[in-house]
Formats: sequence, structure tokens, C-alpha cells
Amino acid sequence: MMSVMQIWKNVGIGSDGVGEERQHTMIYGWHFLNDGEAHGGYKPPTDGSMEKIDGNPVVCRHGFHASRQPLDALNYAHGAIVRRVVLSGKIEEGDDKLVATQRRELWRADATITLHKFAVWCANQALQNERKAGREPDMRSWAAIQAAANSLSVILPSSQSSLACIAAHERMSGSRPAFRSFCSA
Repeated sequence: MMSVMQIWKNVGIGSDGVGEERQHTMIYGWHFLNDGEAHGGYKPPTDGSMEKIDGNPVVCRHGFHASRQPLDALNYAHGAIVRRVVLSGKIEEGDDKLVATQRRELWRADATITLHKFAVWCANQALQNERKAGREPDMRSWAAIQAAANSLSVILPSSQSSLACIAAHERMSGSRPAFRSFCSA
């Protein structure tokens, strides 16, 4: 059985074997903003209207970007405002991000606290890995992680602690078990 990506890659190939511009219906993605601004100071609309550009999309150069996975989008984050978006029109795909001629925001949320909680989890995992490798981390590192975790538990109501988990479970296919264990913590 062919994957959706394999099918999409075959779309637009004529009988002469020459590729044509690919038109995709839509792809859901993740995108981060810094206080409502994207890279370069661009301010996307907040009303769910369609963003459009002319020309062909080029990864990292021209078009509206997003990533299929939230952790991939985090690699390009300029801030903690996470957006769920849908890309359409002409779409090109890089290793871990997409670019399109059209993008619509479905929702946005401030993920600051969730990202801090994730950072604490990552730091704890790093120290645990050091311990498993036979290198005991400095006690001050453990204390710093504990202090950060304690400060988050004071300001983080349990009902709001899993924005990243909701995002992860919505689209993850099991390829990131470490992220899932963060969500269950």
C-alpha cells in the first residue's frame, strides 16, 4: 500500500514523465510565533482568514511555513505562541517543514508554561541518561531542575498542563515515545 506522501509525489507526473506543479488539497501543520509575529516581523491574521502569496513556494525562502510534527516546528520557533494551521495551494516539503502558497490558522495558544515544563522534563532526562552512563551529575543540577519544577507546579493548574500533550496525541504516530512519557508525567 502506498503512503499518502508517495501518492502526492506521484501526482502531477504526466505520461511523458515530466513533473508539473503539485497542487495539494491541504496538509495540517504546526507553526510558532513570537508575541503574534512570525520571522521577519510578519504578523499573520488572527481571524482565521487565508494567507496567500503569488509564485512558487521555496523552503526557507518564499511562502508560508509549518511542520507536520510539533517538535519539528519547535526547531524553528521564534516564540511560544503555537498555532495549528492548514496549508494549501502549491506545497513543497523539506526534511522537517513544509512551505505553501496558502495557510489558514485554525487556533493558537500561548505554550510558554508547557514549553517550560517540557524543558524541565528534557533536563531531567539528560541527567538520568548521565547517571545510567555511570556519570553522576552534580547535585546542583538536580536542585536546579527541582526548583524549576516546583515553580511550575505553583503556576501550572493541572487542567492547563498538557497543551503540548494534546498536540502530540492529536498527530503523533508513536515515533516519539519520550514525548509521550513527558505527557504522562
